[in-house]
Amino acid sequence: MAQKPMLYQYKLSIEELVLILYTINCGKTAEVLLRRAYDEIPEDQLSNLLTAGRNSLLARDYAKLVEYDFPKVPIELQKTVFPISVFDTLVELYDDRAERGFFLQMFHHPKYGFTVQQNQNHVVFNLTHANTPSLLGPFMADLFDHVGGEVGSELLDRDSLNFSLKELQDWIGVEPKQSKTAMMKKGLPQAQAEMLAEDLVAIRGLGSISISPLGFDDFVKSEDYPFSRMLVYMEGENNTWTFEFEDDAECPTSARRVTSQDFQQIMQKFEV
Repeated sequence: MAQKPMLYQYKLSIEELVLILYTINCGKTAEVLLRRAYDEIPEDQLSNLLTAGRNSLLARDYAKLVEYDFPKVPIELQKTVFPISVFDTLVELYDDRAERGFFLQMFHHPKYGFTVQQNQNHVVFNLTHANTPSLLGPFMADLFDHVGGEVGSELLDRDSLNFSLKELQDWIGVEPKQSKTAMMKKGLPQAQAEMLAEDLVAIRGLGSISISPLGFDDFVKSEDYPFSRMLVYMEGENNTWTFEFEDDAECPTSARRVTSQDFQQIMQKFEV
């Protein structure tokens, strides 16, 4: 019998999360998270930290004591935490809106689903877990339901996209005539350069979705890892532009204006 698609949400302290990881045989992940939060921890302090995590989980009915006072957490909570250790794809989700911006990390595994993490100074962790990959598209569509402009357009020719993401960011807020000239020198047709230059004068918001095929070991080595795909969106006064990049490339492989409906369709079909 197929399981019912479900989203599970938990807010955990570092002490609670670390204790859960130890109980599901993910001690290596627990140790890395502890180092990020506390640098070095003496053994007696670690014991106190784990005791605090156990007591907090018990108080919140997130655990029950079993044999030898060992804490056992519900299977849903175990499944929520487990992808953080075994993921094979990392998806980073960023939006810079002042009123509800976010930076999230999605840990995805083809068998164990995905868990989305938002951590606050490596001390508090907001976790959302989907028990089936079928929820990926709806989750992304809901998360980015604010993105999209009034008018869509066809994809720009790849040969005309000879500018980097840094150059694109540098054109934000620049006088349109100046940025249009720079864009045309990079191969962008005049009509599209004029529209993009006008929209970049006053950006309402921007964000990105990047996909990196890596596991936990590579994840902890560096915060600068290559992406296989990345989508960047920039919201002007009337238009929203998307730029897609592949295989850590400097220049986009596609660009276009998108409506809200366009962007929702992109998100509903999102795959890793």
